[in-house]
Amino acid sequence: MKITIGILLYLVSLLAFSGPLKMSAEYLSGEWCFVSSEYGGKENLNFTFNPDGSLLYQNSRYSSRNDRKGSYKIAGDELKIEPTLAAFTLKVKSIEESAFVLKGAGDHIFEKGRCK
Repeated sequence: MKITIGILLYLVSLLAFSGPLKMSAEYLSGEWCFVSSEYGGKENLNFTFNPDGSLLYQNSRYSSRNDRKGSYKIAGDELKIEPTLAAFTLKVKSIEESAFVLKGAGDHIFEKGRCK
């Protein structure tokens, strides 16, 4: 495989300008599946996060629609999700392109996309 100077410079620029992912409205925007919580077990609840801080969520895994309204707020490494997870102070434990884990009374795991 032949790597040209142009390709090498492009790859270096990607590394230089792409830092670690951070929790943001842009990152959260879209559909997410609340897969599970450490103490609650399997959740499988769909959330739709909007860039303006509003959200829609599925009240029960047996419901087919995200028909409940809520909101979220990001403050540093904390994410407040109301009303569903309002009882917890949730800190970002890990974040990847297609999943994130929040820590607060156990781990809360979210994956990008609708629940399967």
